[in-house]
Formats: sequence, C-alpha cells, structure tokens
Amino acid sequence: MMADPSTLGRSAVDALHASPGAQYLNRAHARTFSLNILEMNALELREAVIRAHDAELSLDLFFEKNREASQQAHREISRHLHNFLAAAKTLVDHTRALVAEHYDGTPLQTAYQDRLNAGPGREPVVAFIHDLRNYMLHRGPPGTSMFVRFDRNDPDTDATIKTGIHLELTSLAAWPKLSARARQFIADKGDKLDFRQFVDDYLTHVRALHAWLDQELETLHREDLIETARLEAELEQRGRGMAPPSLPNPETASVERFQWSPEHARAIDEAAIKLVSKIRALRFAARPSPSFPSQRHAAATITPDDLVDTPVFTGQDADGMRVVAFIHTDTTPYGLAEDDFSGVATLADLVRETPWAAQSLGQSFIQQTFIIWARSAFSGSDAESYSDALSAAARNTVRTCRVLAPVAYLEVQSAFQLGPVAIEPLGIQLIEDFRSRGGEPSPEQAADVDALLLQMERDFVGHAAIAIELIAEPHFAQEKALLIAQDCVALLRVFCPESIVAALLCPMALMGAEIMPSSKLIVLSENEASLTDSLLVKDIVHWRLSDAARERIMEQGLALAGRLIAIEGLTPFALDVRASLIRFSQGLTSPDPLVRLTQSFAALEAILLRHSVEPREPSVARRMELLFQSPPGEPGGVGETVMRGYALLKSPKVGPLTSSETDLLGALAAYAQPALLTALRNIERFPTRSTFLDALDEPRA
Repeated sequence: MMADPSTLGRSAVDALHASPGAQYLNRAHARTFSLNILEMNALELREAVIRAHDAELSLDLFFEKNREASQQAHREISRHLHNFLAAAKTLVDHTRALVAEHYDGTPLQTAYQDRLNAGPGREPVVAFIHDLRNYMLHRGPPGTSMFVRFDRNDPDTDATIKTGIHLELTSLAAWPKLSARARQFIADKGDKLDFRQFVDDYLTHVRALHAWLDQELETLHREDLIETARLEAELEQRGRGMAPPSLPNPETASVERFQWSPEHARAIDEAAIKLVSKIRALRFAARPSPSFPSQRHAAATITPDDLVDTPVFTGQDADGMRVVAFIHTDTTPYGLAEDDFSGVATLADLVRETPWAAQSLGQSFIQQTFIIWARSAFSGSDAESYSDALSAAARNTVRTCRVLAPVAYLEVQSAFQLGPVAIEPLGIQLIEDFRSRGGEPSPEQAADVDALLLQMERDFVGHAAIAIELIAEPHFAQEKALLIAQDCVALLRVFCPESIVAALLCPMALMGAEIMPSSKLIVLSENEASLTDSLLVKDIVHWRLSDAARERIMEQGLALAGRLIAIEGLTPFALDVRASLIRFSQGLTSPDPLVRLTQSFAALEAILLRHSVEPREPSVARRMELLFQSPPGEPGGVGETVMRGYALLKSPKVGPLTSSETDLLGALAAYAQPALLTALRNIERFPTRSTFLDALDEPRA
C-alpha cells in the first residue's frame, strides 16, 4: 500500500504522476471503460437473443393473448441492438482520438492505420456494423422477426420445436448510403440474419485489434513503465522509512504449553475481574401460564435431585431484561445481564490469542472454567487468578484425541490418507476397541452395554469414517473434528461418479446429518385406517469406493482436494476453489433439482466471476464456453445451455419438471463438475481468481 502523499512532500508525488509511464497507465485504464461498454452491451444483446431462441421460454409469445409481451420482446432486442451499435462506434472514435492525440506522427500511428486497413477495415462484418449504426441513428430501428419451426428428421419421432429471432435486412439493403463492403455482407447473408453471428464476429475482430494495440503500447512504453515502477518503489520506501518502528507483540511470543506471557496473563485476569465486578442479584419474572395444555409426550422430568452441578439458567428478569444466572444461594440467584455475559466470549477470544490455547481450548471450555472460577471469586474466598485456574484446568484436560466421524452411504475398500485426515473402513474391531476401553460393566449395566454395542455394530460396521487426530480438550476436539470432517466429506462427495447425473441423489454425509426425504401419511376412511411411511426419492447413491477407483479419482483431482481441507497457507484462488467445491457438493444432497441447480451456479460464479459487479449470467456462459472450447453462441452448446439454466431458475415453477427441463438439468450437471475440477487442477498455477480468469479470457490464436 502506498504511503499518504501528504506526508512525503509534493515533489516525489508530482514526479510520479507526471511520469510518462503513469500517464500511459491512466490512458490505458480509461480505454478499458470503452471496451467494457461494448463487451457488456454485446453480452446483454446475446442474452436477450438466446432467450428468444429457447422454445421453453418464447413459445408463448406466438399466441394472440400474449401480443403485448411479443411486441415488448422486439422492443427489447432493438434497445440492446442500439446500445451495442452505439458502443461499437464509441470505441472506434475513442481509440482513433487516443492515437491521434498522443501518438500523432509516430510509427505507432502508422502501424495502427496499417493494421486497420489490413484487418478490420477490410472485413465486411465491420463495415456492416458501422453502417447499421448509422442507419439506426438516422432512419430508425431495422426490422426484426420472430419465428417458430417444427423440425422432424425422422418420421417415427416427434417434431422438435425451434424458435428464434432474426434481423431483417431488406430495408437496410435498400438504403442508398450503404457501403460496398456492407452491401456485399448483406448479399452473402440473404434477407435475414442471426444476431449472434454478426455480434460474435465483430467482437472477434475488435478483441484481436485491441490485444495487438495493448502489446504495441506496452512495448513502446516499456522504459517509461520501468521508470514509473522505480518512482513508486522510491515513494513506498520513503513511506516505510517514516513509519514508527513496530513493537514486538507479547501475545505472539513463543510460550510453553499451558503457560502465558506475563503481559497476556495480566490482560486475561483484568478482563475476568471486570466481569466478576458486574455480577448482581437477579429477580426473575414469574413464568407465564401456557395458553393451552399441550398433548405432547414428556420425554423426561428433571428434578433438583437429578442435577449434578449448579445449573446455568438464561431467562428474563422482573424488569424484562435478559439475564444469565450461574451462582445460586439458598434464596437468591446471582449472575450477569446477557449483554455483560457476552463479555465471556470476548474473554475467550483474548485467551485464544496464545497459539497453544487457540489450538487446544474451545469457547465452551473457557466459559465453563470462568463460571467455576467466578463462583469462587464472587464468594470472597482466596481464589487463584483466572489465568492460573485456566492453565490448571487445561493441563488436566488437554490430551491427544482420535476422533472417528462415520460417513453414511460411503464404503471404502481400504484406508487411505486425504490431506490431514484418513478415510478408514469401519470393521468389527471398532466394537472390540470400544468395549476394551470402556472397562468391565457392572452386572446391572451389562445388558444395556451389550445392546449399545450391538446397535453400534449395526450402525457403523461396513461404513467408512473420517479419522482425525487432535491435541485438545475433548469437547473442543469434537467441535474441530466435526468441522474438518464436514468439509472433508463435502470435498470427497464432488468426486462421486453420480455427481454428474442430475437425476440421482447423493446423500453421503456424516452419519446423522444425511438428508433422506420421506413422507408419513395417515389415511382414515369409513372402514379402515392406514399409516404410510415411504421414501420420496428412489434413485439413491451408495458409493462403494474400490482401491482402483480411488487411484483414478486421486489423479482426477482428489489428491489436490485433500490439500484444501485445512485452510492454513492456501492462496486466495485455492480458497475460492475450496468454497466453490463445497457449495457444489452441498447441492448434490438435495432432492430438489432446482436447489441443486442453484448451488451449481453459485459454485461456478465463485470461480468464473471477477467480482459481484460483473454480469453473472452472460459472463458465466461465456467462460464456460472458453473452458469447454465451445464456439460462442453455438445452438445447443454449453453457453446456450447455461443461459437456459439461468432462465429456468428465474421462471416461476409449479408442478413437476417437463422432459425438456429434465434434459436441461442433466446437461448442466454434466458441465458443472468438470468445470470445477478444471479450476481445482489450476490452484498451484494461479494465485488469484483474477490471474486464472486472465488466462481463461486471453484471446486464442
């Protein structure tokens, strides 16, 4: 970050701003605005045309009752065409003015004019676009026509309905001011023209010209840019030299486990004492009577005799304030206002600034230790400091924990390592280990223990589990392991072979979190009653991962996905890909195909959009075409399929999907996963999403 110019003297700042390199960069930045206006208007025109070519969306426009909607569709196409043509001529004029003003009489101006004459200036489509702009400016919008066609290639199959919109060329061809090249273009095309054809052709020539111009300008200004970089570095160095020296942070200093630096211990104790000073007597409001008696079965009734520790109770006091009570005398409860009690979470954050505490202690452990210490401190007994109490509690509790998280609907042939975790098959040995570690039960408990072990065998044996080893207090080890295992399963689920089949549900998840939609219906008639309990999804995937299949998906990218389980040290692009894969994976567990589609698009947007301001739908469609090397705007191609998918999400849907909608979802599912895996395989090559998209957007030879 550059230092504040006001502190560095105007001369250095002025020299930087006045340097030829900085002035060139400013001009280059300004030119991107004109280019962007053209690109975005082209995208919006293509999007409108694609909607007209989607029979599912536009067929209704041919009915008389929808005449106004049909006319508005023509108006919108004309509006987008006008904006595209105006932007095309704007870019031409801005570029010509740039070259004339700043490079007049130079070899660059000569080279630019030669390039125009030999390239775009000779292309009929360029002349057509420029003449069409003049026609629309001086005569009005050209005609457009929508069509519907029924194609039957085989007499034994149903006809295919096709719709679309064309630009009418008859009136334009009769215009006397039309140039010879534009007239030849129209003669070659006939009396009707697909908008996408001339838009894409024109953009191809424009992008090639400006890529050439960028390269020429950078070469011309190479020495200027080097000098500007030197001035920036000099200015930055001055800024660093004037900054106050940084002081060592005691909280980050190396300390042994279960100990604190003196400064950190003092800060922890001061925060804890401040919280204790706010403890006060509480008077709870009377509990309101229920508005009506409940018929629900009470699972358990707890009495004071059942409590093994002083309870922590949250409720509303007589003044209507939310309070937390955790100290109880014979007659009076004591505690903190809920806002004050939130300071315990702040205290936990302070504690966890020491590395060993962040790795080993959870917020609930720190909170519970504070409550126990606060009871003693509030009573006035000669208690130790909170930092010492916490160290002692941690020393007695932190241990090496091996956490196994069983996975539903996953079976593996043998154990394997995936990043920082292991994926292991669960066998009968798990039950034996559980029995041996628990000790011999009493005769009264033996039957219950045997029943528990039998249930564990039924639930777990034959499934896979995520195995994670952590050094932490047990509750925090469980919390951390749960989060790690959830992400691990999500990343693994992406590689399930059925992830590219839209019709299949992939319920693989940590056991107990799997989504298996079912229905329970009670039917009562005059002479009978029935209870129906059934699954709502028939096609369910149980993934049996053999060693051979595992090796194949390791090569496809699973090994790289394993590196994304722990986020420490990941580049910004790797983090984007990680979030994208997890988002896509979450959709695979949904029985609703439109939810799955929504998640798939969200995942693609996370890697294919530069920022939230970029137009979502056309940008994702265009970059999917680039990823799959599909011709821009190809009927039935990946770009058009993506646009149809977005349109499906935006249209109100009542009732089951049609067969064509089901086919569309199948095509999108087959595209989404390979696109995401392409990004995954590039996490080591590109540090940021922008560099990845720069390479993707780079014009191909």
